[in-house]
Amino acid sequence: MNEEKNNPEHLNQIIGGKTVYQLFDDFIDSINKGKSYIKYGNNYHLNNFWKNELPKIKTYFLDNPFGSAKKARKGSKNKYDIKALELAEKLNQKEVDFLDIVSEQFINAKETTKIAFVNLLWLRYIPMTIITMIYQSDKIDYITPNIKEHFKNNFPFEVDNYSFLQQNIYDDLKYLSEMFISLFSEKKENSQIMGNNIKAQIIKYCNQNIAKSSEIRNILLHLCNPEEFEPIASGSTKEKFEL
Repeated sequence: MNEEKNNPEHLNQIIGGKTVYQLFDDFIDSINKGKSYIKYGNNYHLNNFWKNELPKIKTYFLDNPFGSAKKARKGSKNKYDIKALELAEKLNQKEVDFLDIVSEQFINAKETTKIAFVNLLWLRYIPMTIITMIYQSDKIDYITPNIKEHFKNNFPFEVDNYSFLQQNIYDDLKYLSEMFISLFSEKKENSQIMGNNIKAQIIKYCNQNIAKSSEIRNILLHLCNPEEFEPIASGSTKEKFEL
């Protein structure tokens, strides 16, 4: 594989002085040390940041799902659809979107837990090239008020376009949350989760636990090993190359 093919132009763009690959490595290094990559407040530097906050992400996000208000209106008795309808009515909307849901899920969470989730949102967006700085910071501010100015220093995107900005965002965050909860559940009593082997563990987790059709899986595989995995996010497109 040639270098140009494996390292597409948009991922090699210099963003805040670094390429996406370098930003990803910085993020992984922070998580591997148990620290928050997003530097906000007084707790991001603590080595036990992720060990403390991941169980709370499980409680507020993974264990507290929402369904579809539209389905509830059509007669669904599913408790998650009914919950979504109640939220939609509270917001005076027909349906609830990702921001509505996560804002409700984390409404009673501490700031550190919100920052932990923002870290995962950052990772989900790091290779994306449709998001403007204004849109990104507004999305973050919606979830965690008053973080916008601090977040800009960690997320200085001013890039072009990416075709699935909003597609599967909730599922992507679910996969990321589950992945890091799994990695930290195997954490030994030292400052790092997997040492230099963390990327190999992420690749293993992606191959074993995340659907091949998932864009976030394919993105993570490439960022962890650009020489081995094509820079293709679409699962259907990737399968064509693998045939």
